[in-house]
Amino acid sequence: MVRAVPPQLSPGGVPEGRDLRDIGHAIWHNLSLVIVVTVVCVILAGFATLVVAPRYQSEAMLRISSPEMESGVLGEAAEELGSLSLLGFAQDEIDTDLGVIRSRQIVAAVVDSLSLHLELGQPRVARDSVVDVISAPEDAIRGRYTLRHQTDGSWSAELNPKIGSRQRIEGIEPGVPFEVGGLVLAIADSPDLQPLEHIRFRVQSFRETVEDLQDDLRVRRQSGRSRLIEIRYRSRDRLLAASVVNSVVDEFIHFKMQADRFESRSTVDVLRDQTARYEDDLRAAEERLREFRESAQLIDLKAQAEEQVAQLVSFRAERDAMIVERQALANLLADLDAESEGTSSYRQLATFPSFLGTSGIQQILQSLIQLETERATLLIGRTPESRDVRGLTERIEELELQLLSLGSSYFTGLETRIAAMDAMLARFDEELASVPEREVEFVRLARDQELLTEIYTFLQTRLKEAEIQEATEIGDVRVVDSALIAEEAYSPRPLLNLGLAALLGLLIGCTVVIGREVSGSRIRTPSDALEAAAGLPLLGIIPTESGPGSRTGRLKLRWGPELQSGTGTGLVVRNDPGNPLAAAYRGLWASVSLATNEIDPLPRTLAVAGVTGDVGCPSAAANLAFTFAQQGFRTILVDADLHSEAPLRLGSEPSQKGLMHVVEGFVGLSEVLVEVDAGANGTSLSWLPTGTLSPASAQFVSSARLLDFIEKLRKDFDVVVLHAPPVDSPGEGILLSASSDATLLVARADVTDREDVRSAISLLQRQGTRILGLVLTDAPTNGARLSRNGANA
Repeated sequence: MVRAVPPQLSPGGVPEGRDLRDIGHAIWHNLSLVIVVTVVCVILAGFATLVVAPRYQSEAMLRISSPEMESGVLGEAAEELGSLSLLGFAQDEIDTDLGVIRSRQIVAAVVDSLSLHLELGQPRVARDSVVDVISAPEDAIRGRYTLRHQTDGSWSAELNPKIGSRQRIEGIEPGVPFEVGGLVLAIADSPDLQPLEHIRFRVQSFRETVEDLQDDLRVRRQSGRSRLIEIRYRSRDRLLAASVVNSVVDEFIHFKMQADRFESRSTVDVLRDQTARYEDDLRAAEERLREFRESAQLIDLKAQAEEQVAQLVSFRAERDAMIVERQALANLLADLDAESEGTSSYRQLATFPSFLGTSGIQQILQSLIQLETERATLLIGRTPESRDVRGLTERIEELELQLLSLGSSYFTGLETRIAAMDAMLARFDEELASVPEREVEFVRLARDQELLTEIYTFLQTRLKEAEIQEATEIGDVRVVDSALIAEEAYSPRPLLNLGLAALLGLLIGCTVVIGREVSGSRIRTPSDALEAAAGLPLLGIIPTESGPGSRTGRLKLRWGPELQSGTGTGLVVRNDPGNPLAAAYRGLWASVSLATNEIDPLPRTLAVAGVTGDVGCPSAAANLAFTFAQQGFRTILVDADLHSEAPLRLGSEPSQKGLMHVVEGFVGLSEVLVEVDAGANGTSLSWLPTGTLSPASAQFVSSARLLDFIEKLRKDFDVVVLHAPPVDSPGEGILLSASSDATLLVARADVTDREDVRSAISLLQRQGTRILGLVLTDAPTNGARLSRNGANA
């Protein structure tokens, strides 16, 4: 016989914890719950959409500008900067206007002009189409008003106030004004009102209405640096929505114009007072200057003073230049005297800046260069002591001494000129110091007169601008778009509401599933199974079926047609050997073989029992038995679960007689035994079905004859695989498992509770049952992954 070694699982058999695939698996298994929650949310949203009254939105757009910012130097500077908001105060000005629009003064004026504290309840139409509000003062009686249509065509009005007694008025004719509760109303004379039986409206507190409108009014700047302001309002009355927005615009423009007119008038008054005062001061200053000029007999003192100052500056500049030149020449002469080579270097005086333009000095310099050239030519063929060479040398020394004499003479001349300039500057200082005090007074008076003239001219200009602005009355608010009557309701939006409800339903459904996944007590993953197994090994992980035979993504675990040949994937190791499910069952056989090798003697009977019903125990027992047969073991599969509602099908239709009839001696074993071909390399699998069940089935499982029959099968077969009843069945499953050499316990993901696994293990261990380990069916495939070759990865 061939012995297979089981594949190695990851440490601990399965990875720790849950990942996104676990959650996806849980959501897929509970997809019906998610769908139900989503459908409920969509239905509720649809009902709310039908019940909620439609609301209409109207909006207007204003452009805020400042005349001072759009004209003059300030406006030009703003254009250079590219945006008024960059100037700082334009931002604050628009923010202030936003606050003004939402202010109580503007909103209260709108409420009063439109009588918004009178709210129509029924019918749900435009208020002005049924009632004409002639007067609705702030102190109108608060309460509920009902207008009832009488049989004679007239109307009656009934007031149910919050405080006070009821009032009732009869005989109200359509189109005729009537008074009730301080209101003056007129019922619209329209044929559309004939079918109406009553009209209901209420009057609330004027202050509460103002506060509600402040909350409902939406005022915002269009963008960060924009000067466009949007005003929005929503109401069940489409006419009223547009009227509110346009009324807010009108009240704001009126407020701005009144404020600008008051500001302009105040500015004109102030400028006129200041101009008159400075005009008197200017006249007095001019008169004082005229009287002083006549008494002092002065001409243009200012021109004289400016000429003297200009001469003084010129002389001082000239003296400073001579001092600099003298110092430079003195330094040059001192350097030349300090040289050790005598007078041979005095020719450097010819390069002094003041001598560069002197023709005499330049001629001497040219003569020196010519003599130097001639002497150099003579020295080629003669010695320095020759008469011609000495003559040229003496001539060169004379010319250099002549340069020194000219430089010394020029230096002496500079000294003399500087002394003369100092004397002249001293005389100028004396002349300036001797300016009469009346001349200083004249300068002061002239200065005061010029200052007053400039101030007076500025005030005259500003006064003319203010008078023009006051006369034109051009405001700084422009209506870009007026509010229009909405044609379609802004809310509710059926498609948007249903879409959001569907998303919300999906979110709620997934949240519920994830909550159950995290906090539930059912086994979700292989790690949960290991935790519940209390130290027992996890021998097999049978994944969720995902092949073409599955519609729901769940493993088909029930008895019946799923295990028939060619119909379904129950006996997957024969019908589809390359399927991952077949690989999982081969891995289960390898793990069971490895576990049984540690038992001496080798167990001949192996019970496969579910923790509870519907955990995939039939598929596990059938595929495990078939795998034993494929490996060459003489194997028999005994269907001992008499509580199953549908008998097992492994091929041809079995006889109505089965296990109970064989044990009772009604038929022989060979008459009911079904042989299932296990392939060329293996032996056939013998299958003993349950047969037709009877009321005595429960007592039959625990009978001694059944135990004797199983003992007989041990002698005839290598392996006896018992499909035992669930452990939670009334005693039968425990007794049958306890009578076997070893038991394989089966649990199902998302179905079996952890506590049920612990209880089943405890019950079997108390009966002395040898439990090989646990098998988890319908498990998520992210635990021990399965490949096509049958190995657990």
